[in-house]
Amino acid sequence: MKKNIIKIFLFFLFLSQFSTVLSATSTPTPKPTPDPIILPEDIEGAKKMGEKAWKAIPESLEEAWNDAVIIWQKMAEHIKNFWDLKIKPILESFWKKIEKEILIRKPIIEEEFEKEKKEMKEDIESGAPKAGKNLWERFRELIK
Repeated sequence: MKKNIIKIFLFFLFLSQFSTVLSATSTPTPKPTPDPIILPEDIEGAKKMGEKAWKAIPESLEEAWNDAVIIWQKMAEHIKNFWDLKIKPILESFWKKIEKEILIRKPIIEEEFEKEKKEMKEDIESGAPKAGKNLWERFRELIK
């Protein structure tokens, strides 16, 4: 019984130490708060405040832009990795299958193409006498 109590005590001691270490490392350090904005009392103070704000705008835009660029680069990297690892192999295997079918069917398609060319030549040659008739004469023949 005493051994179990000691084991439980040590377990909870270890757990409390572990949670303390974890909480100390996981809490981010707070950023220093900016100085509170004090309204200027005269025009010179307003001018200084405006200049300070005017200088802060490009800095904040540059910081936001740099953060966005980092995010875009990470997104592009993830997309490229996803493409290379997942989609590209599927498309390559699919293309290999299609390429095999094309090579198998190519002679058949060429033969069919030659047959179609011959048929079209024969149709053109047999239709040559009709070529002299105009549209009106063809229409009359259809009505009769």
